[in-house]
Formats: sequence, C-alpha cells, structure tokens
Amino acid sequence: LVFRCCAEPAIAALRPLAALVDPESAPYLYYMMNQQQEIMVFAIGAGVGVAAVIGTLKFLYSISLKILIAATLAPTVAAACYMQWGNRHLQPLMGVAWDCGGVTTGPVTVPVLLSLGVGVMQAQKQKKMAQAVLENAALKQGEGNTLEGFGIVTLASL
Repeated sequence: LVFRCCAEPAIAALRPLAALVDPESAPYLYYMMNQQQEIMVFAIGAGVGVAAVIGTLKFLYSISLKILIAATLAPTVAAACYMQWGNRHLQPLMGVAWDCGGVTTGPVTVPVLLSLGVGVMQAQKQKKMAQAVLENAALKQGEGNTLEGFGIVTLASL
C-alpha cells in the first residue's frame, strides 16, 4: 500500500505545488514540501497501511466501526486543534495534512482497500459457515455483509 500511494494522482499533484510555497511565511511547509517529500509520501502510505491492518482486525474480531472511528478521529482532531491554536508555525501544514487524507479515496488505493475488505469478509463468512456445519447448525445466508469492506476505506481516510 505504501507504493500504491506514490501512484495516486493526489500525491502527484502536490509535487508541483511545492515550488509555490514561500519559505519566509511558512518555513515548515516549505521544508516538508521541498526537502522531505519522500518521507511525507512514505508517512501517508504507512498510515494507509496501518489503517488497512486495523480494518482487517476489525473484521476478524468483530469490532464496531463506530469505536474505531472515535478512537482514530479523537487524536486527529486534537492534533488539528494543536496545529491551529497551539503552534502558529504549524498552521500552514494543516491544509496539507487534511488533503493527504484524500489519497485514500483515489483511483489507485480504493480498489485495493475494497478488495481487501471484501476478501476478508468473504473469508470470515466461509469460516462461520464451516463452524456452523461442524456444529450442525444452520447459518443464514445474509449474515456477514460484504459491504462492511467499506470500513477499511473509512479508517484509512482518518
């Protein structure tokens, strides 16, 4: 997933914008966009990868998506508040930080994340069906909605 993020159009669109950043008014943003671009792309990809792992664990252990959203959104909002009001030098970085979340809704990453989610849900459904056969119990066909694969995209966006 880290390398897929490099191919995202949203990441490619950031590269030419780096030359437009004024180093006097936004030194951290200038440094990040011009001298640390590869690290930024790697961090975005690593974040998507961690979210995919968490999303997979959500399916395997039947964790509520609401709990995971709250657990990931709270520190994200806290960091955004700190960037806005806690350190004036970090204010210019906040727009880029939130825009980098758009990578997860791009045409390269979404199919991979959805395929992962649907595959894990199908595997879980088959596992439940096999357990039901072993226990001589009937399992309803509608159980284990494959649309829950969208939870991985949701978590990656946060």
